Amino acid sequence: MPLASWAQGETAANERIQVALIGLGSRGRTHLKALLERTDVRVVAIADVDEAHRRTALQLGEAAYGDTSGIKDYEDFRELIAAGGVDVVVIAVPNHWHALIAIACAEAGLDIYGETPLAHTIVEGRAICRAVKRYGRVWQTGNHLRSDPLFQRACGYVAGGNLGVVGSVEIGAYGGIVDLTGAMKERFTEDALGLNYDLWLGPAPWVPYHPGLVHGNWRWHQAFGGGQLMSWIGHYADIALWGLGLDQGGPLKVEASGEFANHLLYNVPVKYDVEAHFYNNLKMQISSSLAPGIRWHGDNGWIYVTEGQLLASSPDLLEVDDEDAWAVRRYSAHGHDHWQDFFNGVRTRLPTSAPCESAHRAATIGHLGMLALNAGRAIAWKPESETVFEDPNAAERLELGYRKPWLLTD
Repeated sequence: MPLASWAQGETAANERIQVALIGLGSRGRTHLKALLERTDVRVVAIADVDEAHRRTALQLGEAAYGDTSGIKDYEDFRELIAAGGVDVVVIAVPNHWHALIAIACAEAGLDIYGETPLAHTIVEGRAICRAVKRYGRVWQTGNHLRSDPLFQRACGYVAGGNLGVVGSVEIGAYGGIVDLTGAMKERFTEDALGLNYDLWLGPAPWVPYHPGLVHGNWRWHQAFGGGQLMSWIGHYADIALWGLGLDQGGPLKVEASGEFANHLLYNVPVKYDVEAHFYNNLKMQISSSLAPGIRWHGDNGWIYVTEGQLLASSPDLLEVDDEDAWAVRRYSAHGHDHWQDFFNGVRTRLPTSAPCESAHRAATIGHLGMLALNAGRAIAWKPESETVFEDPNAAERLELGYRKPWLLTD
């Protein structure tokens, strides 16, 4: 739907972007709090399968907007979409729901802010990107590192040639399992206490309800998430590819080794070492044994960046002259406010700093790493056609079957 013209500063009530949030768990509540503070948008609807999440979200809305906040709440995201009155949607749900919800929103003409990793499978990720393009939607991936000045500068130095030819990249991510809700030690039960568990499962295979499988801890089960590897691949691998100018491509081969969780509830890798091989002998290593962050290695040394820290093997690698300053400016062109960048895109219809295709290509490396870990062998990949080379058994796992009646329609 057309939006009114917008100017910097205080925004008239009838010019505010109308925002809905789907998923009000920990991440969704963080987004909600940030959006409630903005004067250029108005939160008008929320959806969550958990009654307690909805109640908390409404209380936050009332505190920000007053007792008559006007925020409508829904258990089923489909009812929210059908009700209309929304310009954009912020999606913060378990990985296995990313594709179906994002595609439904794109089909309904909504612009989308979606979390990482882009999707639960490679096939789903491509379907999301296809829908975003087909319906002309603005997409912003929730990789805030693309709006972080240190990560922007690091990418600018790499792209500007400070390292010379980059031959390898090391990405450190986290391993293990963390009880995010304190529910790991509870017992299986049939009472989900206000949670529509059948709808929470959605397209995922049915498993008995356990409070330690939902609300954050879902990421430790492969039916719903991909452990720390998939939690971080959309952040760090995305930045690594961005700095190399490869965030529209992919690897030729991925191999991996690691250890899986030895737990009644969880089956994700808790230790992992993934190697992705690209054209021109470029190698990317993603490992739970490395310090979190990204380190590019080139002819002239290395540059390393992580949250709050930018280092190099030599101080002059973090300097640019006037001729090379274009690279740093290019990466910081969207500014440092990730939300503002998204809403600017909504109003201007111009691309955001974290587009769908880039998110898909970063997530693909993680998906192939998970595939290699589960298969116990290297996966040869054709990035142009996004197909597995001469490995039918592995190729079948690019797409997961859906529980009826759910279908991937795009």
